[in-house]
Amino acid sequence: MDKTKETGNQVYRSYKDRLFRMVFREKKELRSWSGGRTIYGRQLVKIPTPRFFVFYNGRDMQPERQVLKLSDAFMNLEEDPALELKVVMLNINLGRNKELMEQCHTLLEYAQFVDRLRTCEKSMGREEAVKHTVDTCIGEGKLVGEEQRLFRQVCTKLKKGKTQEVIAEELEENLSTIRSICEAAEEFAPEYDWKKVMKKTGAYVEKKC
Repeated sequence: MDKTKETGNQVYRSYKDRLFRMVFREKKELRSWSGGRTIYGRQLVKIPTPRFFVFYNGRDMQPERQVLKLSDAFMNLEEDPALELKVVMLNINLGRNKELMEQCHTLLEYAQFVDRLRTCEKSMGREEAVKHTVDTCIGEGKLVGEEQRLFRQVCTKLKKGKTQEVIAEELEENLSTIRSICEAAEEFAPEYDWKKVMKKTGAYVEKKC
């Protein structure tokens, strides 16, 4: 092979590696797409078409949906920039994007929480408003904590016969955390009632679930 061409391929290969590492940090996800082939080889590995979204819940008035472009931040605007990224920004303040909220109840509960918090802040301090809003939402069953969700997910996977190591990898949690939940869940097999498991570990169980 021509040395010039070989050097060019090496530069291209190095640049491609850097781009992939920057955009796709989770290598195991890339491997699942590649069908066992190396993602850094000479052969092009097809990947799913990426889409980028960001949620907005600020206080400024914003449309329900708008497209943000990386090129808007460039000092010198070009008609066809060499690098571009388009991100769809969705307004998730209460009352916005109702169809999305109907499809994702957790997101709706979050929007309700933020809206109630802002209302409380008008008549009380920030710390007091947060405590009051959290207590109220928990009492109404409108606050689904990450801890509760984790117990549910672990117990569901235990029912499927998955090991602690597999569960930790799939949920991207520390093995020690998953192990403590699994050990507490042993006496509740094979049903693995997540509420009972939470109670045994001393974790909080919401009044309404």
